[in-house]
Amino acid sequence: AAAAANVPARIPAEWLADLPDAAALSEPRFYLAELNALWLLLLRKLSVLGIREASALSPQAEQSYRRLFFGGGKFSGLVSIDGKRSFDEASPCIQSLALLPELFSDAEATEILESNSDCLVFRKNKLFGVLVRRSPQRAYFNDLQYHGAVCWPRDSLYLFRVLQRLKDPRAEEILLSHLDHQMGEGAVFYSHELFSLPEGRNPSPTEDSQLPVPVKNPAQYFSQWCQPYYEFLEQQKKSTTIKEGTESQTEVV
Repeated sequence: AAAAANVPARIPAEWLADLPDAAALSEPRFYLAELNALWLLLLRKLSVLGIREASALSPQAEQSYRRLFFGGGKFSGLVSIDGKRSFDEASPCIQSLALLPELFSDAEATEILESNSDCLVFRKNKLFGVLVRRSPQRAYFNDLQYHGAVCWPRDSLYLFRVLQRLKDPRAEEILLSHLDHQMGEGAVFYSHELFSLPEGRNPSPTEDSQLPVPVKNPAQYFSQWCQPYYEFLEQQKKSTTIKEGTESQTEVV
């Protein structure tokens, strides 16, 4: 039976009952929001390169994307070929929003972000990241929870971009909390691939017992993002230069 087969954790359990058999999972049966977002980005790049077919297809594809994944203020990260929509709170929603900022207004972006607020993960009272998926299994034991209620640093970058766009001060919190993790729990060229939630009964709690728990392997390459730090420092440099210039003009006057 399909329900007894190894299936992606992202597929809602109630959907499995509608599948004829386990073999049906090998067929293209689901639309993934973030993969389609990457497809739209590819079309845009091809359009810039002068590929006429991509230029003609891109506007239609973007309209179809909104109709398929977004409606009534809700964003669906997973849609089946027979029209069922999953509104599970999950990082793919944030990732898609970050990849296609022009497709959503600020109000819509705020609404999508707020609808996934229960997926946000904090470290030392600062925003750290977002859960891959809001799952009832809140502790990490093995690879069965690898795409569940865990926080991947790679997803924090997408969350940062959304907050940065909305001029939300929590964007700076992500930079600070990730830097604090790398300095306090990692090493040069080493930080963790994912984090488990600090839930459960701790027989010997300390002041750090509420921090997300580093688990699994050294981080994959896409978790080692650093561009936002360069941008932040550059912005600080520009702000300082403008301030110094303004003070100099005031002294002259």
